Amino acid sequence: MKKIAQQNPIILILFILFIVSIGYLFYSAEKPTKASWWAIYFENPKDDSLNFRIENNTAENVFKYVVWQETEKIKTDQINCPSRENCLVKIENNFEAGKRVKVDVYLGEEEKEIYKSL
Repeated sequence: MKKIAQQNPIILILFILFIVSIGYLFYSAEKPTKASWWAIYFENPKDDSLNFRIENNTAENVFKYVVWQETEKIKTDQINCPSRENCLVKIENNFEAGKRVKVDVYLGEEEKEIYKSL
């Protein structure tokens, strides 16, 4: 090692920098996140299915949802989606073609919406 250090100090510096970088990456990676968030999205946005998913990364687990066709309320319900889970909500498609369907999802006071034109 002494001979290498005398001949190529740049290689030794790069090797030390590489080891330090790897150590930092291992230390900083895989820290559990404490962020609280949730998301909704259609299971398949390209077809006529209205099934949607709730991705829950909060401590709460009761989601309420309302399905609208244009301005007419079609369905109101709630689903229990445990924390750190991805839950599927199935909605039968009995809606008129050519109309816009909106899904409002509530978690406490927070609201999110998704739309689809049939």
